[in-house]
Amino acid sequence: MKQAGQTGILILVGILIIAGLVGGVYYLGTRKPITVVPSPSPTPSNTSPIPNDTGETDNWKTYTNNYYSIIFKYPPEWKIGTQIGTDNSSFFITLSAPVQRSQLGDNINIDIHDNKANLSMEQYIFKIAGNGPYHYKEVEINGIQAREYSDLPEASYVRRLYIKHGSYIHEISIQSDSEDHLEPFEKLLSTFKFTK
Repeated sequence: MKQAGQTGILILVGILIIAGLVGGVYYLGTRKPITVVPSPSPTPSNTSPIPNDTGETDNWKTYTNNYYSIIFKYPPEWKIGTQIGTDNSSFFITLSAPVQRSQLGDNINIDIHDNKANLSMEQYIFKIAGNGPYHYKEVEINGIQAREYSDLPEASYVRRLYIKHGSYIHEISIQSDSEDHLEPFEKLLSTFKFTK
């Protein structure tokens, strides 16, 4: 009789384990890989415009890249460098301030990534940063729609904007903990344009 009671308990435990496994498989099979949550925007149109160039950049140098169809201005005392990614699917532009005020390097980066797979912005962010949710707001740069993400990994980036244009994703960011470099970043954004 004692053995029959133990057999009943073992059967009950077995049923509970099977039910837990089935529930776990169902949960994992229906789970969505990423959730991107738009941050509330203070403007009614849900788009924050980056101010257009007001002439303050007249004495700045102009960078033009015909291959990627971009043009922008940058401070004449800043150094500019370019590099092609090791797999030829990325192109990096780095603008370095003449005086490095922070340990982070005080760089403005424009990274252009091949998007031949035509990933949506959510898919691309998931690919580079993993599961979210990540908050963003829609911004406009000279009539160009962009997303500014506020909580991606690598928190040293004060500003990080993404633009999907043609078969590329453009990431424009500033890596600095110095408020002094936010103004040149904003002015550079005000001159950023696509030529095609």
